[in-house]
Amino acid sequence: MNATYLYQVWTSISDHSILVVREDYGVKRGPGQWHFSKDILEDDSICKRLEAVLLEELTEDIMLQWEMLKIHVQDVVQEFTKFCRKQKVNELHSLQRLLREIN
Repeated sequence: MNATYLYQVWTSISDHSILVVREDYGVKRGPGQWHFSKDILEDDSICKRLEAVLLEELTEDIMLQWEMLKIHVQDVVQEFTKFCRKQKVNELHSLQRLLREIN
């Protein structure tokens, strides 16, 4: 652990001050939390794909099953949103091409 002194905070509650310290354990953090917008659930194709993930073979170990479910759902949703973004970009390019042809 590598601790770095940051600052002291004086308080009227006690005759001691609070020492604020930042700790660095040298462990790299992951990407953080992942979430998706519930708006994508309005699309029938993603709902069917997620339903298939939910109905996959169940395991005895409930915690393992929960962790695997989260990974599978994340993969499906990220793949779907990537596809949607590509579609929007392609549609934008088509409209820009059409606009150039009109002008």
